This record gives sequence, C-alpha cells and structure tokens, in this order.
Amino acid sequence: MKGIDLVSVPVHPDMPEEVREIEVGEISISGKDFNEYKGGEVRLLHLFNVDIGNKTHVTSIGNKKIPRINWVSKGVKSRVLLVDGSWVEGLVEPSAAKINVGTVVQFERFGFVRYDGMREDIAEYWFAHN
Repeated sequence: MKGIDLVSVPVHPDMPEEVREIEVGEISISGKDFNEYKGGEVRLLHLFNVDIGNKTHVTSIGNKKIPRINWVSKGVKSRVLLVDGSWVEGLVEPSAAKINVGTVVQFERFGFVRYDGMREDIAEYWFAHN
C-alpha cells in the first residue's frame, strides 16, 4: 500500500508492549473473508479500514467498530497437514517460512502448527492443536 511501508503489531494480544514489524506490500485476505464481507467495510487488523469489492480501497485509518479480519503481505504459499491426512493451503507471512524446522507457531483463527520446512517453494506445517 502506498504511504505505509511498515506496521507494528503485537506479538501476543496479552503483551501489547512486545511488537514486531511487518513490511506492508501487496495484501491478501482469505477467500472466505472476501466472500463474507464483499461489498462492505472491514478493518484489516492493526492496519486500516477498506471497502471490499472488485476494486478494494482504503476508506479510513481510524479504528471503527466494524468486522476485523486477518491479512498477509507478500504472502508465501503454504500448506498444513491435518490430523485426517488432508492438506489445507493458504498464504503465510514471509517470516513464518524462515523459522527453524520444528518450531511451533500459532496461526490466528486456525490453531497451532509445527513448521516442517520448505518443499518446492511451499512452506509446510503439521497441525498441532487449536
């Protein structure tokens, strides 16, 4: 997004003083969120408000009482192996694909996963628990 290069986000909701920087570039949201909120205004967590449509645009920066959704910038292709043996595909932020193999991380609105490494330019994880 033009004008915003970095955003500071809390490492954990209970520790707002601990932050990490995320580089803002091309932003992606989940298809589910796009379909649910198309034609409406949402807040991209820790960023700004947008109208979701064929041409999504920023509406304001102020924190409004509107639905809040997750987003990823410069997303890396990823997939998670579920307990039933099936895979779920999506995007993760670049830093989530640069961690040590075996590291457990939380994917917001999904659960905890263990990083298993890169395979054919796809970050692979194993589902751990909700």
